[in-house]
Amino acid sequence: MVRRTGERGLTGEVADLLDPMCRAEITRMRAADPGWRRLLDHLAEAGPASIDDLRGKCGLSGKS
Repeated sequence: MVRRTGERGLTGEVADLLDPMCRAEITRMRAADPGWRRLLDHLAEAGPASIDDLRGKCGLSGKS
């Protein structure tokens, strides 16, 4: 889940520390709110997306 290499990647040691925390937070967010669940499921399936894509495909509004 956490990128380990590349220009913006993390070292393996840091990624190993962050990965379980990120996974736990995603699980918590999916359970807490149907909107987050829809967004996170879309990103898991489709990969990175632009804000405009997410607004259209996940029904997000322009509000912050």
